Amino acid sequence: MSLHCGLRASEIFRLKWIDIDLTTGMIKVKDSKSSKTSTSSKTRTAYMTKQVKDMLSNKVADQPSCLIYTNQKGEVLTEISRVFERIVKESGFNSGVDDRRDKIVFHTLRHTYASWLVQQGVSLYVVKDRMGHATLTMTERYSHLAPENAQGTVKALENFFSQSKSDEIVNINAN
Repeated sequence: MSLHCGLRASEIFRLKWIDIDLTTGMIKVKDSKSSKTSTSSKTRTAYMTKQVKDMLSNKVADQPSCLIYTNQKGEVLTEISRVFERIVKESGFNSGVDDRRDKIVFHTLRHTYASWLVQQGVSLYVVKDRMGHATLTMTERYSHLAPENAQGTVKALENFFSQSKSDEIVNINAN
């Protein structure tokens, strides 16, 4: 869910069935990290990919107020399963990586989600909204992933000038 929806681990841990709408593919993310520090709504919307919808459709919902994911005692999760660490280790993702900032951790999935959005040409403003960032500055760290977007703005302007309106601009300047 982090990789496909951009959710933080703590947001996934607190999800209840009432927050999930499989028909619309929407997830209500309540009390997210950014809502605690901003004056914005205490809820944001995340959107499910087909894979997430399928995964949730295959789970059994006891009651709307029940947590989707719980620990073995049926309580709210407080940490990532060791299975994630084991899979990362077995896959060799962190082999030879000495700097902890470069290691693959669960939060890397969220960063990957944001990176993929930017690489697909999604605006930073929309990425900010999807990620639940409190400020656009937090999202700007991904801007380097789409340098062609900046080039695209020049092409859009050139297209504008090549249309009939550019003739009007030339006529105005000639007068």
